[in-house]
Amino acid sequence: MPVLGLIPFGYQLHSTVADRYAYLSMLGPAMILSVVVASTVSVPRLRVVMAGSAVLLLCLGTVTYHQAATWHDTLALATQMLRVSPGNGMSESTAGEAWLAAGDFERAATHLQRAVEVGPPSSVPFYSFELGLVKHLQGRLGEAAEWYRKATPSTGVVPGAQNNLGVLVLMEGKPGEAVPYFERALRFDAFLSPEPYFNLAEALGQIPGEVKRVALLTHRARQLEVGRRPNPDHSFWRRYRQASHEHGLPPHLRLMWPNGYPVSGSPEGY
Repeated sequence: MPVLGLIPFGYQLHSTVADRYAYLSMLGPAMILSVVVASTVSVPRLRVVMAGSAVLLLCLGTVTYHQAATWHDTLALATQMLRVSPGNGMSESTAGEAWLAAGDFERAATHLQRAVEVGPPSSVPFYSFELGLVKHLQGRLGEAAEWYRKATPSTGVVPGAQNNLGVLVLMEGKPGEAVPYFERALRFDAFLSPEPYFNLAEALGQIPGEVKRVALLTHRARQLEVGRRPNPDHSFWRRYRQASHEHGLPPHLRLMWPNGYPVSGSPEGY
């Protein structure tokens, strides 16, 4: 009842229907059907019903097996999302993230630009941050800064945009101006990412009298980094190193990524 669309609920921002809401509730109709069949069908006919049910289950199992391929990886899921829900900001964003992780920055930029255009206003800052990150990795630093600023409202709700904008400011040789960006990233980052700690330590290291704070920040960053080191052999990180070399992105300045990845324990390494 709560997810029939009779009353508003949060997921309707993206879709009124979602199959996961039916998983548990379908046990009810299944039990009712079992009771009805068992109480109204004679024993000889019950064998026929059971045989037919077995065939039906086999067919449904085959369909399920093929449907499961949709969840093989993020890219496969994003492709399916775009097929069934074109023009949806979350679908476009998921596709952009998947192509970003695959190292195809051009395709990622295309999907994320579309996400910004069609996404709900509440999600646009996050999509703008993702698009800024792609532009950053493409070496289009001016465009990246513009998108990061669009993703940094006064509340600072997108910590990755704050951090990455601070990186750009620090690259311009302005450590004092970069510090507030890293501090806001620390304040609003729910993932406790080590990147803004490293960056803030780097910025303060260029300001006299901050030696003690630099040591504390570096220590904290190394604590948070345990178990989060990316897989250097993954295609994304090879592409990232290539982009950094091509566009002169300083390797000691750490960028932040969507949803907090690189994620500890991820077999993909991001």
